[in-house]
Amino acid sequence: MKAVLNHSGQNPQRADRTRQFRSWIWLPVIFLSVLASRGAAEAEPGYTFVWADEFNQDGQPDPRNWSHEHGFVRNHELQWYQPGNAFCAGGLLVIEGRREGRPNPNYQAGSTHWRHRRPTIEYTAASLLTRGKHSWRNGRFEMRARIPTTAGLWPAFWTLGGGGPAAELWRD
Repeated sequence: MKAVLNHSGQNPQRADRTRQFRSWIWLPVIFLSVLASRGAAEAEPGYTFVWADEFNQDGQPDPRNWSHEHGFVRNHELQWYQPGNAFCAGGLLVIEGRREGRPNPNYQAGSTHWRHRRPTIEYTAASLLTRGKHSWRNGRFEMRARIPTTAGLWPAFWTLGGGGPAAELWRD
């Protein structure tokens, strides 16, 4: 994530009573390598630079900026989200999709719920969010990424509302 620019000039960190208009960044991906800018982020005319993560410290993504989703999350997807599939190395955020084949710890024999009826986890991936850490009402979001175009992959860079009915409709 290179930068978030807020055109309004307002402090994007201030509490907003109408949280339904706020956005958080969500990166649910399989096989995605996000390339962070190697230079300092700069604001374009009419914008004020407010945030960036350059992923320049090797290891896990900065927990002050990112949280992770865990397990089978939405849309009957086959991947199990886990933090270990996302890491920073050499100034890059690397998010890996892996074929693993291991027991589903939430498996319940006879369950009709899609998250619990799968006895095994066939694929793992990572989903990073800024929810609860950073949010913006408006602005410009920039990301540089190298994304494979192999059939069956669905890498995504989403901005969703941080509250209210629109954000809740997305989750199943």
